[in-house]
Amino acid sequence: MSCVALLFDGETLEQIAERTGISYAALFARYQQHGHPLPPHLGEDTRANRYDLTGKTFERLKAISRDGVNTHGRVYYQCQCECGKTKRVRAHSLMSGQAKSCGCLRAELREAAAGQEPKKTGRPARTFDGLTIVQWAERTGLSIGALKARVLDHGHPMPAHLTPEAIAVRKRAAEKAKQPKPQKQPADLTGRVFGRLTVTAREGKREGNGRNVFWICSCSCGSGKVVRADSLTQGQTTSCGCVHKELSAARMAKGIRRGTGKHAEGTAA
Repeated sequence: MSCVALLFDGETLEQIAERTGISYAALFARYQQHGHPLPPHLGEDTRANRYDLTGKTFERLKAISRDGVNTHGRVYYQCQCECGKTKRVRAHSLMSGQAKSCGCLRAELREAAAGQEPKKTGRPARTFDGLTIVQWAERTGLSIGALKARVLDHGHPMPAHLTPEAIAVRKRAAEKAKQPKPQKQPADLTGRVFGRLTVTAREGKREGNGRNVFWICSCSCGSGKVVRADSLTQGQTTSCGCVHKELSAARMAKGIRRGTGKHAEGTAA
């Protein structure tokens, strides 16, 4: 049984695969999913020209020219590194910051971490506030690897929050926070009057009451009472208890006079 070859814009799948470099299986899968092996959002021209990076600089790499598209539509560029070497880099790696050099930056960081002097690449040394990384290392006593890592993270070997002065300020603040705070002395209530209570002397602290201070008070009725300081100052305690007794007796007498309530019923019986 003979089958008619599928044509798309006058080309068969085999011809499109040969022209684009995309595998026959990938083109056939696209045809089954989209009805065409090169739909608009997967076409080689659309995807390849989505971003034009020619002439742009990414860290040490400068995109010179586009260098084709792979079978998955990934765009590649020929790049010139500051050290003089060229490298073929994927466009996404340039834009996302994954590719920063031809490999010389990683080699320099590795050598600096090992305590070796970085190899001379022929390009001028990068300066920060007029000082090179080596000069910063001599001035601060930090390693070249640590300073270069700071450049990669913050754009400067000594960002504001990592300067010795800033670190010293944070250490002093942490030490100050650890120091015990001086305890506030309680106010002297001797001689003050709170309702019917007059403070005569301080009793001191009681076991299990923390910072609470107790005061010896004399009531206007003649009795004495020991009261907590905050109960006096907040108005919670104003007598030795005589006010409460007087109010209870008054309510009881009022109920008896009206002949209502349990007290009146008990009296009638």
